[in-house]
Amino acid sequence: MPLKSHLKAPVLVLAGSDDPVTPPRMAEGIVARYPHAKLHLCLGAKHMLHIERTDEFNRVILDFLKSAL
Repeated sequence: MPLKSHLKAPVLVLAGSDDPVTPPRMAEGIVARYPHAKLHLCLGAKHMLHIERTDEFNRVILDFLKSAL
């Protein structure tokens, strides 16, 4: 069982479903440590989400920032 963090700020973890560098299971492990974390998997994307899925990446970031305010 992973250790829980005491961080109370919202956390967004973005990951590509086909990322060979940081596989989705690693992103899921990060999310499990933070009680206020959200995971967004970009289907079919690898490691460079901001390049591979620019529109989705920007939308997810902006939605997260709006919801965190």
